[in-house]
Amino acid sequence: MGCGFEFAGCVKFYDDEFKFSRPCKNNTYDPYTGNFKCRVRTGEECFQLCQQEGCFEWSFISFMASTDRIVRDNHRCQCNPGTSICFYTYIPYYNRDDD
Repeated sequence: MGCGFEFAGCVKFYDDEFKFSRPCKNNTYDPYTGNFKCRVRTGEECFQLCQQEGCFEWSFISFMASTDRIVRDNHRCQCNPGTSICFYTYIPYYNRDDD
């Protein structure tokens, strides 16, 4: 388990038991962690999902543009509504449901 940035308060990014599935069928969103419970294939798709949940700022830790269309099979998307920041980051192997 992790805790988010202190300026945003303690935000739990995901549980150790949390699994990200593919594909993103219904874009299930977990308001407690801010995660979309699926693997999101592009930065562009992630930012669109985040905007639907009220996150309009793209995080610098995402390491790609919010318009990026390169397919990444092992990335997750998270919207932190407290700060309106959208994150697109790598999923560790132990949080993937099919590896």
